[in-house]
Amino acid sequence: MNGVIAVLFLICLVGVLVLYHSVFTVYYGSLFHGFMREIIVASLIAALIAGLILYLWFIPAILFLLAGVGMYSSNKNTGVLVLFVVLAIVIAITGIHFRGTLNKDSKETNTTTSSIEYSIGHLA
Repeated sequence: MNGVIAVLFLICLVGVLVLYHSVFTVYYGSLFHGFMREIIVASLIAALIAGLILYLWFIPAILFLLAGVGMYSSNKNTGVLVLFVVLAIVIAITGIHFRGTLNKDSKETNTTTSSIEYSIGHLA
């Protein structure tokens, strides 16, 4: 699971950097400081996007399916359609698994909290 999240983060990071450099022309006064600042900000944005993709998995899955159908109808290339369908399925499976992990962790936290409250109340 962590590997899939890392790959998703890296894909988002590359996407953010490509989008940033396609929109803005960048000149570095200091190459190291400018590049490091850009990587840090892009990493934060990519982490936010990856988190939203995992939490709201159904929105990107639907968007990938619609994009695949749109590209298929314009190009009649089944490879593109298959690629987008596979990406939508991977995002859906990852998102469902991630949400299940969140729900399981929250139930364990609630059970632990309830047992601690019971123990403290029982002692008093």
